[in-house]
Amino acid sequence: MNFKQSLIFSAIALAMFGCAGSGGGGSTVAIPLIGFDSDEGGDSEIMVSDADGNLIALTNNTDDEAFGNFSSDGSKIVFKRSVGGTNDEIFVMNSDGTNVVNVSNHIEDDYHPVFSPDGTKIAFATRRDGNSEIYMMNADGTNVVNLSNDLEDDYNPAWSPDGTKIAFESWRDGDSEIYVMDADGSNVVQLTFNSAFDEVPSFGPDGNLVFNSNRDGNSEIYWMNGDGSGQTRLTNSSGDEFEPAFNSDGSKIIFISNRDGNFEIYMMNANGSAQVRLTNRSGSYESNPEFTP
Repeated sequence: MNFKQSLIFSAIALAMFGCAGSGGGGSTVAIPLIGFDSDEGGDSEIMVSDADGNLIALTNNTDDEAFGNFSSDGSKIVFKRSVGGTNDEIFVMNSDGTNVVNVSNHIEDDYHPVFSPDGTKIAFATRRDGNSEIYMMNADGTNVVNLSNDLEDDYNPAWSPDGTKIAFESWRDGDSEIYVMDADGSNVVQLTFNSAFDEVPSFGPDGNLVFNSNRDGNSEIYWMNGDGSGQTRLTNSSGDEFEPAFNSDGSKIIFISNRDGNFEIYMMNANGSAQVRLTNRSGSYESNPEFTP
């Protein structure tokens, strides 16, 4: 299908944004510009909202697209496409959905791509060596390097705001924990130590981190300092919360929750207060939200 033709669903946007509010209170909030994945059409597509609250599909084909991530200047999006439903590849496109380029071109699965803060590098996870590892390449796909080099699975890389470190999740101690390493793969440090699953780390502008964990039973959103100290639970609902990400000034966190029965996008203050639902789209599964630059 033609990536150059963005699909604007005004009726969906009205339902999505006009009724946004807290899980129980229904208070209206101003909707930020966001990007996320949605499977409403039967396969996952990369979606964004515009300044008027319209929902725009930047991809539109039968292959699943997911894990969209904006460059810091907002000009590019890197994402994973399941080519032919069998091989996950990493693509880069303009932020309006045009000029789509495969930058990984490998027979093994590549996924979880994220731009470096300066936009020149892409960190990603891949199974090129049999297990899942964290790799880095130039934004055009050249100079591919294995950063994690471990026998256990590593996933979900996240760049520090200054580009000197990469946080990631790993199974190297027997369950999923959060680690951080220098951007060249050296000086690996374990930040969480639980028998539960600690997953999907994301840096804030001050170098602290948010992540999801089921250490207290269900999956909730947690905060910690960049060295792993001060781990604090931010959400406390009967549902499951996933995939947190900060906005550019660190004052807000966006995340996924099914606390109201469907997987929707929520937002809260960085201290966990003022939790509000941003989407209300029954019949679709929203995932991997982020604030657009």
